[in-house]
Amino acid sequence: MLTLISNLFILLGSCFALIAAIGLYRFDELYLKIHAATKAGTLACGLVLSGVDLQMSAQGITEIMLL
Repeated sequence: MLTLISNLFILLGSCFALIAAIGLYRFDELYLKIHAATKAGTLACGLVLSGVDLQMSAQGITEIMLL
């Protein structure tokens, strides 16, 4: 069950990274590009790192570091 949740986090993080990349490509103004990259990119990083942490804790390598 824990691996399913971690895979879901990694998949959601990848989707948000794709959204950030599309925002960087699509927006014309600098501030809109910065906004798209920081909002979606930060959430993508957090989700992917949380998913990796859950995956490693499911295998007994690390402890769960989520707050």
